[in-house]
Amino acid sequence: MGIEFRAHLQTKPIMEYDITMVEIEDLIPHEMTIDEELEHFKDEIVIDGTIFYPILVDKESLVILDGHHRQAGLTQLGYKNIPVVYLNYMDDSIVQLGTWFPLVDRNPDDVVKELEKHGLHIVEGVSFDACKKLLKKREISAIIGNEDKMYHAVGEREEIFKIVREQWLEDIRYYDYDKYCIRDARDNKTAIISWPYRKQEILDKVKDGWIFYPKTTRHILTYRQKRCDMPLTNLNRL
Repeated sequence: MGIEFRAHLQTKPIMEYDITMVEIEDLIPHEMTIDEELEHFKDEIVIDGTIFYPILVDKESLVILDGHHRQAGLTQLGYKNIPVVYLNYMDDSIVQLGTWFPLVDRNPDDVVKELEKHGLHIVEGVSFDACKKLLKKREISAIIGNEDKMYHAVGEREEIFKIVREQWLEDIRYYDYDKYCIRDARDNKTAIISWPYRKQEILDKVKDGWIFYPKTTRHILTYRQKRCDMPLTNLNRL
């Protein structure tokens, strides 16, 4: 399922927000869950008997921003509602949107060959900085490679990440910053750097029935969440 590498764990203020009990079926996920993480959550919650943190939801659209595994896990365990903190998603002073950058334990040529097998157009790049300028303007979909070999891909962003996950799911490490992903892309490892979606794009695609692959979005809060430590006995069951 891959692991996460977080370069910075900054100290942020703890913000207190009202917690609302919400019907799970009213909430809208925007990302798929990861089977292993879902099973791990269910095992832990049954043992602990407590939800430690509320999930985060956009107040206007009811789209889940953080907490997909909690939402899915509680649903599968037969619970009807869940503790929620409502946020104004479009307010960047509260929540910002980025993405995760996968580092694949394969050399760039192997990754490029696999992408080309699926019809993606791959071009050899000049440098990471030159490719980043194209990426910023969305003239390319992803940068693929390391300090020795650099390529860029043109095509559907989601198709690239689908192929990578399906081929090398157990050999992926996710980074929160592209520069650290590229830095560690050596010894036959391949960084895949793509642009992040915009918030309105996420909401529009979800409205059209789209659900993204795991690790597509990285929602960054400007504060630390306060625990709720809510017993499962406070939740209604179906």
